[in-house]
Amino acid sequence: MNRRQFFQSLTTVGSSASSVSSANRPSDTFEMAARRRPVSGLQPYSGAWNEQTAAHLLRRAMFGATPAQIRQAVQQGLNATLNQLLQDRPAPEPPVDITTGQTWHDKPFNSEPNADGRYYTYLRAWWIGLMINQPISLIEKMTLFWHNHFVSDRAANADARYLYRQNTLFRRFALGNFKALTLEVTIDPAMLRYLNGNVNVSGRPNQNYARELFELFTIGKGPELAQGNYTNYTEQDVAAAARVLTGWRDLGYRSTTIPIGVIFDMTRHDTGNKQFSSAFQNTVIRGRNSASAGMEELTDLLDMIFQQAETARFIVRKLYRWFVYYVIDATVERNIIEPLAQQLRQNNYELRFIRQVGLQSIQYASQIRAAAERAQNRATYPAPNANRLADQLRIVARLIAGGLQTRIYHVSLGGFDTHAAQVTATDTTTGTHANLLRLLSQALSVFQDDLRRLGVAQRVLTMTFSEFGRTVRSNGSTGTDHGTAAPLFIIGEAVRSGIIGVNPNLTNLVNNQLAMQFDFRQVYASVLAQWFGVGAAQLRTILQRDFAQLPITGASSINDDSSPKPTRFELAQNYPNPFNPTTTIRYQLPTATTVKLSVFDMLGRELATLVNARQPAGMYQVNFDARGLASGVYLYRLTTPEFTETKKMMLVK
Repeated sequence: MNRRQFFQSLTTVGSSASSVSSANRPSDTFEMAARRRPVSGLQPYSGAWNEQTAAHLLRRAMFGATPAQIRQAVQQGLNATLNQLLQDRPAPEPPVDITTGQTWHDKPFNSEPNADGRYYTYLRAWWIGLMINQPISLIEKMTLFWHNHFVSDRAANADARYLYRQNTLFRRFALGNFKALTLEVTIDPAMLRYLNGNVNVSGRPNQNYARELFELFTIGKGPELAQGNYTNYTEQDVAAAARVLTGWRDLGYRSTTIPIGVIFDMTRHDTGNKQFSSAFQNTVIRGRNSASAGMEELTDLLDMIFQQAETARFIVRKLYRWFVYYVIDATVERNIIEPLAQQLRQNNYELRFIRQVGLQSIQYASQIRAAAERAQNRATYPAPNANRLADQLRIVARLIAGGLQTRIYHVSLGGFDTHAAQVTATDTTTGTHANLLRLLSQALSVFQDDLRRLGVAQRVLTMTFSEFGRTVRSNGSTGTDHGTAAPLFIIGEAVRSGIIGVNPNLTNLVNNQLAMQFDFRQVYASVLAQWFGVGAAQLRTILQRDFAQLPITGASSINDDSSPKPTRFELAQNYPNPFNPTTTIRYQLPTATTVKLSVFDMLGRELATLVNARQPAGMYQVNFDARGLASGVYLYRLTTPEFTETKKMMLVK
């Protein structure tokens, strides 16, 4: 009896009489087990939230939770627990040599006898310790998932620094982008050694990694239709992919002088065209012979693979087996795997999104569907799939107009990480980056138009942001690398128009990087305070320190569909008062009207105009920053055609 049969036999012992009565069927124990797995799809969860259900969720998402963590989950509720599981976390401190207390991953290779063996032991102990002492987070379980998925071993990497570097890669992408992770793994030094990518050269291609890339890492084997044809790919595709991947090799292995890294050696690369089979629509990847050829052809290869619907199904099935159940039947495939795979492709293989759908949509699917059905778009969006950002914003507009009580929506447009071919060499105003900016502009324009037509534009603020800046100098491949600064756009009827700061000076660079004018946390602090009404104490808790705010919004609406409509004009006392250096002023309007809100000194001189616009009925708040003023008493006045009121406030520095 194998292990699975043994545990299945335990499910028969102690079964109810009705179950035992049919136990003579060979498949009975399997069917009893099958009844315990989810088969109904992504329906909203409507059961109790208590210690039992919290423990069940945390067992699936973690390596077992402590009693204190279970109690915390129950106390904070399901939604907060799901958010905590999906949060990014700071990278842990690296392992150290316990004999010296110093790190070793960032040092030259230690050639002393048994030194690297000790470091490998430290690495394992460090990782196990992180699993044992995990917080409420998916990070550790997903790190192990990727380690099992993109497997490598110690035998091929007798340098513990390589394995630590690979662990940090999996940890960094734990909840990130599957496609981006696959690219990074392909040229990871440990993987190059494990699957012989470092000896894959033109004229003598090594197919080891190319085969695993298809079979184990991305699309998987289907039924073998004929010799060398595995439905999802063929032997021809393996051979062509191996040629694409020629020329990469690692640096610094067991070296006391050369840092660990990876390079692309053009002299080892196959520059010919690579023909793929009908499984990939007979795609031809054009051979290149430039310094950027390796990255360009690798990007083409992954684009081809990740365009296939089966690639999304393959990784969703692995995630399902990892977190839910090892059996996937036709019902699970139809109700769970296929919908999640479609969502994954639509979201450009962002794993955070698919994990969030898998956890959160169970709770909120019916509410989201109801909100979307209460409103219809009134602007004309691009055709479906023509602009993937517009496709997402189309849904967001309906959810907002439909009354969904969600304060923040996150959408994304990928493709900006253009290390190569960012522009067309003959015309730098065209190319990949220009096309992406066109999609961004088109999507935001029609979204704003739709919000106005739906009557909710005054309630919405849109902010663009990127996870990293970019350099402004070309890297020699008509692309740019990761940098320190980038522009940021904030859009909405409540936004003060104009540029905050000055246009970048391309002749005044700092280490070939744009000079950063504002800390991104200043922007977050400003939006949180001026738009969401977050107080100074809470801001300090969220951001860990105080940040000078920027003049981003005029008045922000604090209405939602459940807010009672004001019945009279009112100007409230500012809070806090006295204040230093910022305070919030609130007022309400019973009808749409023209509003002016100004600040004066005690001599009646107007110091600032905070609002000067027509606004619909509702409740509003404005953040006033008095950093340039001296301590003293000031006046603020709300003026409309129907109403005028003035109040005092005190600045104490």
